[in-house]
Amino acid sequence: MTNTDTYNSLKWFLPYLIIMTILFIPVFTMNIRQCDGQSMNPTIQDGDYIVIKESDRSKLLLGHIIVFEHEGTKTTCHRVVEDSGFILITKGDNNNVNDKPITRNQVIGEVTNIIPSLVFNLYIAALIISCIANTVIAAKIIVYNLKKT
Repeated sequence: MTNTDTYNSLKWFLPYLIIMTILFIPVFTMNIRQCDGQSMNPTIQDGDYIVIKESDRSKLLLGHIIVFEHEGTKTTCHRVVEDSGFILITKGDNNNVNDKPITRNQVIGEVTNIIPSLVFNLYIAALIISCIANTVIAAKIIVYNLKKT
């Protein structure tokens, strides 16, 4: 097999690699977490994924959904319902009572997107299947060209 044959059989591979890289970028560069629990129903369902953006803690407003730390390492995703300067009060949409007060320093970030678990899982599955399928296709092209020589 000559260098030209190899180039011709794999010239489609570079655009594929670029496209797959672009599709995988959100998975590795965004702060995406899966939620568990019913406290934010119906806005966020158990198992949904949220995209968290680190935000200016001083610009959090009533109604924003935030992720915050409490009790050391635990994190919670709830809505800001009261703001008294440095102290925030949050509450899950499905809860009857407010949470304990938190400071703005406990805020990890603001929820910018909610991705239903089915959509997120289908996205990941499609990426994996696409990678496997294209790897198999590339291998078959290489084997085919090797047999030609």
